[in-house]
Amino acid sequence: MYIPQKAELYWPYLNAQSKAEIIAGVQTDRRFTGLEGIEGNLSAQRDVLQQMASDFGIPFLDLTPALQKAIGDGLSPWFVSDTHWNQVGHNIARIALLDFLNQSNLEA
Repeated sequence: MYIPQKAELYWPYLNAQSKAEIIAGVQTDRRFTGLEGIEGNLSAQRDVLQQMASDFGIPFLDLTPALQKAIGDGLSPWFVSDTHWNQVGHNIARIALLDFLNQSNLEA
């Protein structure tokens, strides 16, 4: 199961000034070359894990779409001043995992 970071999903909602301040803070890291570098790497970890799971035949659940939908619907899966899930986030994960397991033909 891939659990995206709060920053990964809220990045699109930041205004240009906030993004510029974040970029200024990471300019010393040569992996990031401005806005494109950050936005280009937002899903890199998820993509690598998904490919590895596929290569090894491991079922893979990505919680990104479920959490993105909740945010788009005006829900907040995380505590405001923290990166931990609140009850909404836990419910989203629980439902997504149950749906995934019910649709999978996993064997012990």
